[in-house]
Amino acid sequence: MMTFRRSALAITAALTMTTSLQTAAFASVASENRAFNAIVAEAVQNLRNDFVSQMSASERRTWNACVQKIYAGVPQGRKRYVLAGTTSSDRKSRLEEVSLDDHAAVRQSIARNC
Repeated sequence: MMTFRRSALAITAALTMTTSLQTAAFASVASENRAFNAIVAEAVQNLRNDFVSQMSASERRTWNACVQKIYAGVPQGRKRYVLAGTTSSDRKSRLEEVSLDDHAAVRQSIARNC
């Protein structure tokens, strides 16, 4: 009976530890996603061209949200790469590099959905 209790306690402890590690990993991914979205939002807000300059404020907010949704599909490893930039300009250039990974698909997705 005592062996069963120890085994049950060990299994419970292992499951609790695994669950807490998964929760920590999820929290880390969620915070990475928020930080990445902030970088995308900043890049889109600072974008200046004829297309964007003709938008009203509400159209620009809607377009910004749409672009963020598209960039949300970037693989987590590439998001980490962008976040590893030490300065704002470094992160922006890394974001541009990630955009160029599949530039045609990104442009088509933005044109189609936004």
